[in-house]
Amino acid sequence: MRRFKSLPEDDQAKLRDQFLDIEKAIAVEETPVYTYLAISVFDHWLTRSEFYEHLVDVSDKEQDIRNQALYSFSKKVISETQVLNFKWARSKGKQIVKFRDFTSREAKFEYFLPAVSESDKNFFQSVLPDLGIIFLENYEDTNIMYLKDISVKPKIEKWASESGVFCLEKWA
Repeated sequence: MRRFKSLPEDDQAKLRDQFLDIEKAIAVEETPVYTYLAISVFDHWLTRSEFYEHLVDVSDKEQDIRNQALYSFSKKVISETQVLNFKWARSKGKQIVKFRDFTSREAKFEYFLPAVSESDKNFFQSVLPDLGIIFLENYEDTNIMYLKDISVKPKIEKWASESGVFCLEKWA
């Protein structure tokens, strides 16, 4: 069963214009277009010793708790705003980003299930067009958002608080 459907080319062009520098953001390169915001089960950036304490040999039960917290946040995002997937494709000899909608609500919720416990599942890559946000699944029980407009941050912080996760600004 297909999970995604292509968007019309006019919509693709508008989204590519809206999400300039998307390739830099997902490569974690500096770009003045976006502000980095991490969504984490931890309330601060871990020190080296905390990293080993909290991220090495995590029990299945603890990982399930963390996954559910991050998934709760993703479900909140899905229920509050438009969410689109994106992937890279070749067009006329160039790599371009292609935006896709979901074929159903169920497909959308399934796509955002955490991949950390499933070795054959890719991390999610998405955009929130209404908020101008790139939303990416990441490692170490932390997902990443790139905010084009910092004024949406209080909304994200509210959703995080309601979901039992934390917003962390970029480390120094």
